[in-house]
Amino acid sequence: MPVQNLIIDTTLTSRWLGTCTTCVRPVAIEDNTLRGAATFTPCPECGQRVEVKRLVAVTTEEVCDANCMSAVGPACSCACGGENHGSSWGKRSTTMEFQVNLEKYRAKVAKQNAAKQRREANRREAARAAFQAWADPHENLINYLRGYDGGNGFLEDMARHVNRYEILTDRQVTAAYRAMDWEIERAERDAKRAEQEANAKPVPLGKGIVIEGVVVHADMKETFYGGGRQYVDKMLVLLDDGGKIWCTIPTSLHGVTTVGNLHGLKNVRVRFTADVALSKNDPDPLFGIATRPKQAVRLEG
Repeated sequence: MPVQNLIIDTTLTSRWLGTCTTCVRPVAIEDNTLRGAATFTPCPECGQRVEVKRLVAVTTEEVCDANCMSAVGPACSCACGGENHGSSWGKRSTTMEFQVNLEKYRAKVAKQNAAKQRREANRREAARAAFQAWADPHENLINYLRGYDGGNGFLEDMARHVNRYEILTDRQVTAAYRAMDWEIERAERDAKRAEQEANAKPVPLGKGIVIEGVVVHADMKETFYGGGRQYVDKMLVLLDDGGKIWCTIPTSLHGVTTVGNLHGLKNVRVRFTADVALSKNDPDPLFGIATRPKQAVRLEG
């Protein structure tokens, strides 16, 4: 009994095969002067450059049939040794033969594309269903990310995932919630600050002014006085009517901080008496410089 598909010979042919995706048609040329494995040729129908690959024929004992003649790939493996492979698309085919095979080819491609589209649609539907099941418990986060237009790179990246219906990992969810809360709090602070600045009143000026407000910043500042370097503790106090006072931290207020940590004064409500004037370099009626602070106390609330 003969061995099926016995390889007899392998040949590099002078036939080149490819397909024009624009016209949805195979392209075949015969040229024994070309070298290499691939080249380009104009599509006979639209003129667009089409990549064609050299046909490699493996001669076997397999019977050559119509599938070989209407093939579009650059590999032949049957008894014809490449003689008939793709011949339906070249000069040897008749007009009628070419049209019949072209209609069959286009119908086959259309069927494959339709099946591919169905598979892709099913995949997207399954992905969306899985995403929705995951997203339901995170509705607030999902809605926030879908409408996010801030400058946080991490949240922008998470928003892209969500808008592509991609499920976030547990670590991403935790980080996204934390970033969202921080962004919301910052937006609220910015809005409140903008409102205060819009409605702010000029700071009171003069000697012995009673100042009451909330410390929004406290830090040690380096200064040069009397020819030497000194370090002075400073604080910025936000008044209830929106004005701001910058002054040295009175000694009596150091008790509300931890040792070496002036930031413990932040958000503490204080009251003290001081002389208040505007800055000589940049006078701003909403920003006062206080000197000689005394009688400073921490207030509750």
